[in-house]
Amino acid sequence: MITPPQFRYFLEVARAGSIRAAADRLHIAPSAVSRKIRQLERDLGARLLERRARGVILTEAGTVYARYALDAVHSLQRVQSELELLRGLQRGHIGIAAVEGVIADLLAPVVAQFRRKFSGITFSITVRGTDEVARAVRDGNTDIGLAFYAEPHENLQFVERSPDPICAVLAPDHPLALRTSLYLTEVMSEPLAIPVSSFGIRHMIDAECQNLSRQISPVLETNSIETMRGFARDGAGITFLTRISVWRDLSAGRLVAVPMSDASFRKATIDLIVMAGRDLPLAAGEFVDFLRGKMVRLAHQRSAIP
Repeated sequence: MITPPQFRYFLEVARAGSIRAAADRLHIAPSAVSRKIRQLERDLGARLLERRARGVILTEAGTVYARYALDAVHSLQRVQSELELLRGLQRGHIGIAAVEGVIADLLAPVVAQFRRKFSGITFSITVRGTDEVARAVRDGNTDIGLAFYAEPHENLQFVERSPDPICAVLAPDHPLALRTSLYLTEVMSEPLAIPVSSFGIRHMIDAECQNLSRQISPVLETNSIETMRGFARDGAGITFLTRISVWRDLSAGRLVAVPMSDASFRKATIDLIVMAGRDLPLAAGEFVDFLRGKMVRLAHQRSAIP
């Protein structure tokens, strides 16, 4: 997509908080970025950046201009997508930020199916925790987000909230595998693997511990869903995940998911989010509709697995 340099350079500096870091990402000299910013400030008659010892921050005028520049970039994307529609979506790019647990059994298959229909569309997918996914969508740094039980925000639109309660995930031969449900207090003494604090699942675990006035002492804390799955598959203990995160393992009988009876765990959702008020490029809009339909169908299938 053709983006005016003054928008591209300024927005990259704003995101990076550093002219040097922005230059590295843009693959140009820091002096070139500085010249563009100084010229922009002269043209606008306003100081946009405040230089600090360790980088730069936006001034009040800079914050206003950043909003304008981001809106302008999104408008250009919309124009480009309109032209792509005239060409039958033969070209286009979609940016997605997603939590790890939805990649293998939800997002990757849907991307493959979508590209069979629109082979000219390309994707970039970054794996992040729920907080980072929501931030990337709110800030306009990605088109689409897939998060776990994201916090509502005025700059977020929830296209779909697919119910996917947290379960205790464990090996089939674990003594608790035959239970039909479990409470958190019943598994606190077991070896536990939990995600790091930026994960939505961890938010719910911590909130429930606070409600119970109890502390949890995990033997493993990680930012890798695959590590948590492996921990449970190998019989090392119990982890907490949603069914979509262990879909293939459940279907193959390698893991068992026992529903958690704690009320907060039953509220969990997989959330499809976009920036509120933004007109997505047509390719991204088509993909959102496609993905939403798949999420609804998978939710029904997950509920049928014991």
